[in-house]
Amino acid sequence: MKVEEAVDKINSKPSWRFFVIGILFNASIQATLMLIVGNSLSGFMPYNGLWKCQPNSTRCFERTKNGTVYNRDTFCGEDLQLYTDYVWDLKNRTTFAVEFNMTCGNEYIYNLCNTLFFVGGFFTLLIGGQIMDVHGRKPVILVFGFITVIAIIAGALPSNLSNSTVLMVSRTIVGGSVMVMYVGVSVFNMELSPVKYRPIACIYISLPWVMGYLLYVACGYLIKTWEVLSLVPIAPLLIGLLTTAFVPESPRFLLVSKKDVDATKRALAWFARLNRSPVNVDQMDLEVECDDKDGPKVTMMDNLKTLVTYKEMGMQLGIMCYQWITSALLYYGFTFSWSKLSDDLYIAYLFAALGDFLAQSLQLIPMFLLPRKTTIVACFASGAACLFLALIPFEIKSKVVSFKQLLSLLGAICISVGWNTIFLQGNEAAPTTHRAIFNTWVSSAGRLGSIIGTQANLLFNWSRSGTLAIFGGLAAVNALLTLRMPETRDLLSPELPSDVKRRYSKL
Repeated sequence: MKVEEAVDKINSKPSWRFFVIGILFNASIQATLMLIVGNSLSGFMPYNGLWKCQPNSTRCFERTKNGTVYNRDTFCGEDLQLYTDYVWDLKNRTTFAVEFNMTCGNEYIYNLCNTLFFVGGFFTLLIGGQIMDVHGRKPVILVFGFITVIAIIAGALPSNLSNSTVLMVSRTIVGGSVMVMYVGVSVFNMELSPVKYRPIACIYISLPWVMGYLLYVACGYLIKTWEVLSLVPIAPLLIGLLTTAFVPESPRFLLVSKKDVDATKRALAWFARLNRSPVNVDQMDLEVECDDKDGPKVTMMDNLKTLVTYKEMGMQLGIMCYQWITSALLYYGFTFSWSKLSDDLYIAYLFAALGDFLAQSLQLIPMFLLPRKTTIVACFASGAACLFLALIPFEIKSKVVSFKQLLSLLGAICISVGWNTIFLQGNEAAPTTHRAIFNTWVSSAGRLGSIIGTQANLLFNWSRSGTLAIFGGLAAVNALLTLRMPETRDLLSPELPSDVKRRYSKL
């Protein structure tokens, strides 16, 4: 019996205890997006009226009276001096953008903090998956989760104990460690999911992600000090790590990568007890598989060589990397630029969070009813169409949202559903021996797209319409490349590279 078939039998009727453990286990995913959008709320830029003139500054009052000092474009270009002519008036709030002097001419430091988060993720993910495929999912999640907690605390130190350099180093470490931990949790989820419940497992991963978005927007509105706001992600992170400590290692990793039948049966028995499953694990005859000509893959170098030996795996990985680069660029390009499409910071991000929540909630429908390739192509083609339609010079009668913002939001929703389906298809298409490498490498490619996406606000400064046209073109290309991927819906996921080769031979 294949180990995936054993997992299917044990988890075919998940109990409420299984779902509770899953919710607690995935709590750390909430922290991931909280940390990603953390800079946008704990370090918001104090433009658009969040300043006041010094009583003795005649120049400041003259410019204010004439309306020439109003937003960033006019404000930072004036010859007014901070503290001499004006001070920031944050309405009882604090922001590290002010405390660490990242405004106006130093705004590049703020953008660098966002970028370094993904730089850390990019480099750490390149090796994190190889470590995970050799040493296991669980230990990597725990170690990198602990590093994340320490780095968050270091990044939340007040300005009298820290500086912008410490903040940037903290963001880099957090980005690297939390991304590896997130991929580990995601791989663990998919390897424990029965074939028919994979779409639900995908929702199980993505809903905590977007809930972290909504919770952090609410926390950003209620919590006035940036130091406290920066520490909020530690709570769900610790819940997830404590649950991970009590959950056994992935049975599929133990059998396929470690060839340890006894440890696999102990792990399966633990989940059988959790689900009150009548399946007798001791009587299972588990099949230990390996590719004869290559032998069992027990080192990182062996796993890397296999990517060259099996060209189908290399091609699949290349397409997935491009998909993730463009998807992340588009997703984070909007995430860090909604304020460029709206005059109200919190309204812009609230709409974005609600749109993302809608995307995560509705994605079950196409995942259950349509093939994976059809879903991905339809989502990215629809997203491209929305972004191209947003270029039409049309206005709606609303003080809350503009026509361009509404179409951009619809396009972002389509892209978000498409990206989640790419995530599901990628897990289903990757073999167990290389699943962590595939996930971390494509996620690393996604971080490259994220790095570019964090600078998208500069593109929107150049041209809103031009940026939306570029985004629409990238979405359209993504739809076309998906046609070269294998269909994976309702199929057992591969355990070995040879399984991937056989699947591609049927294309």
